[in-house]
Amino acid sequence: MCANSLFHPKNSRVFFIVVILLIGIVNNANAQHQKLLDSARNIFRAQPEKAISILKQVNEVAEQTKDYKSLIESDIIAGNIAYFQGNHDDALRIYMKALKIAENFKLHQQTSSVCNEIGTLFKKNKDLKNALAYYQKALQEATLANSDTHKANSFNNIGLVYEEQGNYDKALKHYQQSLIAYQKANDKLG
Repeated sequence: MCANSLFHPKNSRVFFIVVILLIGIVNNANAQHQKLLDSARNIFRAQPEKAISILKQVNEVAEQTKDYKSLIESDIIAGNIAYFQGNHDDALRIYMKALKIAENFKLHQQTSSVCNEIGTLFKKNKDLKNALAYYQKALQEATLANSDTHKANSFNNIGLVYEEQGNYDKALKHYQQSLIAYQKANDKLG
């Protein structure tokens, strides 16, 4: 029985090698997703159709490999395409799909990113109450993710809403908090 066991020393080496190979394949797929996502992000305003084609490629593989971060990032870019084309209802639908995935898998950094996008969409449409609510949620998620960059972005966006509302003291406070968070993020980056 022991000779056929997965935990037999001979078999455990094979198992270990298979696991390492699988990790390498997944990491390679994630690296490929990131390259494609970077390409789509760089061209989505000038060549939205090409960016959408790239995003479809990413989604097909990401769904199979359960790479939820790539799916969320792909949806953010697709939402941005719709946003910049003036299709705000489509953008909101796409962002909400990404938000659902991020929340389901407790991906706080991605949830923060999506909430900032949704907040920006509401702000653009002069719905400052909803914009502020999503920016504040983005800040909460950035705090849970311990991401100074995302916190800085959220503080800045909250400041923009307060400034637009004419609440300059609160705007200034949030801009200052944004600056502090950006400085912390830069210190961590070296």
